[in-house]
Amino acid sequence: MADRIHIASAHDVDRSAALQTGQTMALYLPLRVLFFEDAQGQTWALYDDPAGIAPSHGLAADDPAVTRMQAALTRFVTIATGD
Repeated sequence: MADRIHIASAHDVDRSAALQTGQTMALYLPLRVLFFEDAQGQTWALYDDPAGIAPSHGLAADDPAVTRMQAALTRFVTIATGD
């Protein structure tokens, strides 16, 4: 297991829009990202893709609320990793 594992959450997403249609999508809020370093020293950022899980919660993958969630995760990971 890695020496350091960081779990971060992104709170800057309008949760109400997604929850109006797919209430069970709340299971994934706040959005979370797992950052860890593997044995080779590579740093990874892992998270559930909102577009991938949205259909199982009654939302289309391209629903505006889902795309906002994806954009928030992208911004968050970009800022956290400096990419």
